Amino acid sequence: MFNVIRKNTNFLIWTIAITFVITIFISWGMNFTGKAMMPHLAIVAGKKITTDEFQQAYETKYKNIKDAYGKDFDPESIPDLRKQVLDSLVKEKILLAETKRYGITVTEDEIVNGVRSSFPDINTYNQYIKYAPPIWWKTKEQDVSKEIMMAKLIGAMVDHSTITDGEIDSYYKREYEQAHLLHILISPKKLVPQTEVADYYEKNKEDFMKNGKLKARHILIAVQENANQQEDGAAKAKITNLYNQAKGGGDFAELAKKNSNCPSSQNGGLLDYFGEGVMDPEFEKAAYKLKVGELSPPVRSKFGYHIIKLEDKLPDTPKALEDVEEEIRGIALTNEITKKTAKEAKRIQKMLKQGQISFEEAARLYSHGTISSKTAGDIGIIPKRFISEDIGTATVAAWKEELGVYNNEIDGQIASAAFVLKPGEITSVIENHLGYHIIKMVGKIPADIAKFETIKKDVITKSLAEKKSKTYQDWYDGLKKKAKAVIAENVL
Repeated sequence: MFNVIRKNTNFLIWTIAITFVITIFISWGMNFTGKAMMPHLAIVAGKKITTDEFQQAYETKYKNIKDAYGKDFDPESIPDLRKQVLDSLVKEKILLAETKRYGITVTEDEIVNGVRSSFPDINTYNQYIKYAPPIWWKTKEQDVSKEIMMAKLIGAMVDHSTITDGEIDSYYKREYEQAHLLHILISPKKLVPQTEVADYYEKNKEDFMKNGKLKARHILIAVQENANQQEDGAAKAKITNLYNQAKGGGDFAELAKKNSNCPSSQNGGLLDYFGEGVMDPEFEKAAYKLKVGELSPPVRSKFGYHIIKLEDKLPDTPKALEDVEEEIRGIALTNEITKKTAKEAKRIQKMLKQGQISFEEAARLYSHGTISSKTAGDIGIIPKRFISEDIGTATVAAWKEELGVYNNEIDGQIASAAFVLKPGEITSVIENHLGYHIIKMVGKIPADIAKFETIKKDVITKSLAEKKSKTYQDWYDGLKKKAKAVIAENVL
C-alpha cells in the first residue's frame, strides 16, 4: 500500500488532504488549571508528551480559537477541550513518525505558500512581516512544515480510495432522506427575566451605541473587482495621484467634479448622510475611522478606489432594546438559569412521555423556537444532513435559529437523534448551543430518486469524502495501537 507514498510524495496535492489535518486539530483549549503538574502526560512510541509541550500547544490554540470567535467565544460551549488538545498531540507524534519512516519531505516553496495562506488576508500577512520577531517566524514555519508533511501522508493514504455505484446509491438513500418533524426548543436565554434584561440595558446603554450618521465627499476611480493587474494598477495610480493633490491642498470638490466616476461628482463628490450597513463595507469602515475634515488614504471597494473626506458626523445614539435584547440575554445568562432550563426541558419531556399533554399543546405553551412556537411544533420537512441549494435563505435562517445549522448542514446532534425515531416516537432531551430540544417523528420521506441525477456530482464528492475519512480513521487507529500510546491517568 505504501508504495503509493514512495511514488507520489513529491507531487501529491496536499492542499486537498489538509482538511483531514484540520479535522485532527479543530478543537482547542480552555484554561489548564487545577491539576498537579506531571513530568509527562502521554507516551507515544516510547516518546513523551511533556506538560510544557501540552501547555504551549494549549495556549497557542486557545488564543487562535478565541481570536476567531471574538466576543462570541465561550470556552464552556466546547466540551473536553483539554482532552482534545492532548489527543491532537498524540496524533501529531504518530503521524510525524510515519512521515519520517516514508521519507516525506516539504519544499521551501510549499512552506512559504503554506505560511502565506495561513493568514486571513494579505494585509495581515504584511503586518506580521513588519513586526513579528524571527523566532515567531521560525516556529510558524516549523508548524506549517509539520502540517504539510502530515497532509501529504494522509493524502497518500486516502487518495487511492475509489467508490462504487452501489456505494454511491447507498450513501444517497441514507444521507438524503428527509423527515416531517415536530419540535420544541427550550432556550436558556429566553428564561432570563425580562426585568433583568431591561435593567441591564438601562444601566449599560453606552455599551450598545449605534454610530451616528456621516456626511462625506468622495472621489471614485471605478475599476471592476476582478480587473486584471494592469487595469487595477492604472486605477490605483490615478487615485494615488488625486490623493496627493488633495493632501497638498487641492480643492476636493473640484477634484471630484473633474475626476470622480460616481454620479455624486456633479455635487463635488458630496453624499447624503448615511449610517451603518448602507455603504460598501470597506468604504464604510474607512469613513468611520475619520475625524471631521480628515482625508482618507485610497480605499479599495468592490466598485473601485476611493478617497473620502468626512464633512460631518452626527452624535452616536443608543440602539433600541429590541435590537440588542438577544445579546443582553446572553450576557445575563447564568449557570443557575441554564440548569433551570435543563430541568424544565426534562419536565416537559416526561409529561409528553406519560401522555399528560400532547406534543402540539406543549409546543404552543413552552417552545421558544421561531417556527415551532407558532405552528404547534410543526417545523415541516427537514433534510437529514444536507440543505439543498434551492432552499430559500429565510428557511435556512429559521432552521439555524430553531435547530442549528453549520456549513449548510443540519446540526448533527439533532439529525442523529431525530432520524433513528419511528413515526410517533419522541426523543429524550437533546442539548446543543441553542438550548434543549425535544423532537417527535411524524414520518420519514425517502431520498428523492428523481432528483439524484441533478446532484449526482455533489453526491459522489461527499460519499467519496466519507469513505476517505473512514479509511483514514481505520488506518490511524491501527497506527495508534501499534504505537502503544499511553495517556497518564487523572491529568486532565
